[in-house]
Amino acid sequence: GFSGPLVIAGCQDGFVYAWNADTGKEVWKYETMAEIHAATNIWTDPTTKKDKVIIGSYDYSVYSLDAETGKKEWSAETGYYINGGSAVADGKVVFGGCDAVLHVHDVVTGKELKQIEVGSYIGNNVAIADDVIYVSHYGNRVEAYSIQDGMKVWEYGEREFEYFAAPAIHDKIVVVGGRDKRLHGIDRVTGKGLWEFRARDRIDSSAVICAGKSAIFGCDDGYIYVVNIQDGKEVWHYEVGAPVRSSAAVAGDWILFGADDGVLYAFKNTAKP
Repeated sequence: GFSGPLVIAGCQDGFVYAWNADTGKEVWKYETMAEIHAATNIWTDPTTKKDKVIIGSYDYSVYSLDAETGKKEWSAETGYYINGGSAVADGKVVFGGCDAVLHVHDVVTGKELKQIEVGSYIGNNVAIADDVIYVSHYGNRVEAYSIQDGMKVWEYGEREFEYFAAPAIHDKIVVVGGRDKRLHGIDRVTGKGLWEFRARDRIDSSAVICAGKSAIFGCDDGYIYVVNIQDGKEVWHYEVGAPVRSSAAVAGDWILFGADDGVLYAFKNTAKP
């Protein structure tokens, strides 16, 4: 994640690092007690205007660090590994992990507000919109829960294939890839399936929605796809030739993907001739 002049990320050596984005020089590092697979979430405190780094570790904990100094603000212990990133909305931070629980905490103090039992491993990020938490998990389902009372709003999924990829949300749609080799478009309010895009292998790459029009994701079949989120129709694809399990990073007109062949791929959005 980016905070001012810093780029901040966790590492499998157990440290969270901050580097100067221009020079690459290390500015600070913070040690957790186990490897880190989770993404960072940079949250700005509206009162102090200071950035905080929210990140989980395989030491079963999620940390809030001062982005400028790396000083720990708080930590929250869970029941097992944390693989995914955290979502922040309306003063609350929500994260799930391999303990099969959605944890809701006060984002400023770290105080636990609620636990929501999901019943299956949560391998990636959750999403929040309009006081609803959206989660995909190893119990072969995509689900929505009320952040206020923890009640399930809806459940989607019939096939017995896990979801590792995280849900992406926009307006009234949830988009998520599954190990059933399909990208699913789901009505965000009702949980009803709207469309399915069929790929050739499982989709562990979390989709990124661009410009409110297209979902960009990779697939184990060795392709990068762009799909229209209104109807699930393919817009374009690119053959990498190796599984693509990472998610896209979007910066201006550029889309960046890493693949299992060890190559970083960059695509530029240009006007049609």
